[in-house]
Amino acid sequence: MPIICAFHGFDASRKLQDLRYKTAVHLLEKSFYKCTAPSTYLCNKLAETGLPESKILKVPYGTDVTKIDLIKTSCKQIIADGLTIIHAGRLVAKKGVPDLVRVFVEIAKSHLNVRLKIVGSGGEENLVKELANTSGFGDRIEITGSLNHEKLIEEVSSAEIFVLNSRTTSDGETEGLPNSIMEAMACNTVVISTRHSGIPELITDNESGLLVEADQNDQLKKALLTLINDHNLRKRLAKNARKKVVKYFCLDQMSKSINDLVTSVDT
Repeated sequence: MPIICAFHGFDASRKLQDLRYKTAVHLLEKSFYKCTAPSTYLCNKLAETGLPESKILKVPYGTDVTKIDLIKTSCKQIIADGLTIIHAGRLVAKKGVPDLVRVFVEIAKSHLNVRLKIVGSGGEENLVKELANTSGFGDRIEITGSLNHEKLIEEVSSAEIFVLNSRTTSDGETEGLPNSIMEAMACNTVVISTRHSGIPELITDNESGLLVEADQNDQLKKALLTLINDHNLRKRLAKNARKKVVKYFCLDQMSKSINDLVTSVDT
């Protein structure tokens, strides 16, 4: 039976450093019709292990823009005074949330109308809470924990800036193609992220968002200040991002790619 094997991020980065896992992938490859990955970066990582390039296919993720629009339309957003920066995603090392808190604290000292909202949970949750509680700005940092999808979209839609401060971890784990960025783009919330893994395939710097180098807090701070102080730039980038995600990273497009792949199998 032909096999289509999908890789996502963790399984095409850190896991490939495990010799037993890598060997198992190569044994399974004899039965592969194709294997897929969501970004060119991860496709290249798979090819570097010796998997035949002819069997590796990029299938980008897609977000359900229609569902997001329905949630946005049905929810009653309460927009507070000031500006909200939001992170939505697991609180794990590759997301860089502790550094986001540190940068926010520096900005909060001179920008009294700015707040930070952190949605998610994970292994770094206690560290993030400790940084917030000892910062002197804990009243302007909200940590919600995990939320259901509808509430998450409401929160992202009501924020002005979305940040995913991704980086490669010390043990080699990377992102794939973050759905959270696609959803923020669909919500018309401007995105700041990093030049990491497949993210530059989603965000074109200064066209559909802002990109900074990973692990560079000074660059993250500069990008945040740029967007905080320029409403028109936020509006332009968010508008372009929405167009891009609708055209290239919607659920319909992903479904078509998968359907074309499955129906191409000669059984």
